[in-house]
Amino acid sequence: GETRLQAWHSAIDDPETHFDRGETTVAHAFAPPHPALAGEAFGERLHGALRGRFGPCLGTMLEIGPGSGELGAAWRAAAAREGTLPRLHLRLDASSALLAAQAGRQPGTCGLIGDACAPPLRDGCVDMLLCNEVVADLPAVPWDGTDPEPGTPQAAVAVRVERYGLARAAGERLYNLGAWQLLEVVALLLAHGGVAYVSEFG
Repeated sequence: GETRLQAWHSAIDDPETHFDRGETTVAHAFAPPHPALAGEAFGERLHGALRGRFGPCLGTMLEIGPGSGELGAAWRAAAAREGTLPRLHLRLDASSALLAAQAGRQPGTCGLIGDACAPPLRDGCVDMLLCNEVVADLPAVPWDGTDPEPGTPQAAVAVRVERYGLARAAGERLYNLGAWQLLEVVALLLAHGGVAYVSEFG
């Protein structure tokens, strides 16, 4: 009863066409410079917006689910022009094919295969985290608000509903357990004063 797209992402075998034929994202649609972004690419525009608000990231940057690497490549190009590339740029993805495509677009970065909700990184090690259009790919769990069996995904939902002071819904609903888990992980990964950009659309 749990929706999971992890296996689907792990099976991506053609990263160069995947985001044209199988999965549409804003970051991919606006990867080339676009008039709606004042002639900039999405990653370049995002870099400017976050740098303007928080300053440059000179430490460790982590991209969770970087797709085919276009956003990060444009981000790095903008940072390189300013001389503000991060000391370490990590990419975390569930797909080895996507990691390879990202590496081709983002030389000098380090790819890690893993789960967005359980990354193989120590707490407090990330100065800037980018997680663009990943939330909807994370596990959603049906739960009807009744007391669940311990150790089930529904029990994990119930714990968070109580933890965050949410009302139990009457009737079965889908709860994006993965989104809660991701944000909990982000809070642990960020260094003191770190910045996270987490977005989704649709």
